[in-house]
Amino acid sequence: MTVEPSNMQDARPDAKRSKLKAVVRLAVSALLVLIIYSTVDVSVLWRTLSSISIATALAFAALYTLGQILSAFKWSVLTREIGLVRSYREILRAYFVGMFVNTFGLGTVGGDVARSLAIKPPAGLRAASLATVVADRLHGLAVLASIGAVAILYETPDVLGMVGVLGAAAVALFVALGWLIGPKILTRIFPEDHQFGAAARRVALAFPRKRGPVLLVTAISLVFHCIQISMHIMLAKAFGAPLTIAYLFATVPLVNIASSLPLSVNGLGIREAMYIFLFVPVGVPQETAVAFGAVWILAVTAVSAVGGLIAANIEVEGQTEVQLAPTAEETPPREHRHAAGV
Repeated sequence: MTVEPSNMQDARPDAKRSKLKAVVRLAVSALLVLIIYSTVDVSVLWRTLSSISIATALAFAALYTLGQILSAFKWSVLTREIGLVRSYREILRAYFVGMFVNTFGLGTVGGDVARSLAIKPPAGLRAASLATVVADRLHGLAVLASIGAVAILYETPDVLGMVGVLGAAAVALFVALGWLIGPKILTRIFPEDHQFGAAARRVALAFPRKRGPVLLVTAISLVFHCIQISMHIMLAKAFGAPLTIAYLFATVPLVNIASSLPLSVNGLGIREAMYIFLFVPVGVPQETAVAFGAVWILAVTAVSAVGGLIAANIEVEGQTEVQLAPTAEETPPREHRHAAGV
């Protein structure tokens, strides 16, 4: 198939912008890492990292992997909501492909697109497939912010005060409102008779409001985030850091929210800065705070590399049937369903 010159010209600015964004993120990470590591004693940092036993390191990586496996199952719930039925094997494979691209592709956007395409959605469901990835991230962000807001009420870090509570609550509320209102706005912009009307309704289905799917994905998110916080509890014990469980429940969500922002490469630099900001004021040595970030990025990189390479070599047998969820015009009126015995 030939590409029209005008299309090629239109694509060039997008490619340049993507490259520029990647360079900016890389520069931000490099600058932050340079500043942070110039303020710590590298020998002390190395001793801190060396204090972790092999068993603790393996348990840390195993918990991180378990969290990703659970998150992949959560995503499968959302893909089914748009009518895109895939086996869990296919979902898990696509999820780890996305992780690999996120980690080594210098940004989350490319990984999200890769994940949505790795399950091979038909042309009519590609936008909706990507929407499920966005919905997955937004829902997780709302749950994470809610955990942080509740925990901060119980144990408020002095460095934050009530600002932390209000900030976390605002994030959770903003995402929740977007979840409820966003799909309605989309379907009003593109009504049923619009050429993109059917696609808009498919995208809206990626943000379910039915009680069953919402409760299920919320429960999975709660377990997922508790696993990630428990990983920090494990590290705090290994490092001998004076961090209580309640304090970690109040601060780790803030660290994860900040590091998920598309400002650096996989949160590198931002995560370490947040650990220093939140942990050092309660008596954690700066080298130990930086060690939290070093262990995290090492685990993410290792799991993403291994998982991505394994996923790339997994052959999915056959193509799972795509069952499109019925749209409004496809769903018969209630009296007709009763007459038909449905």
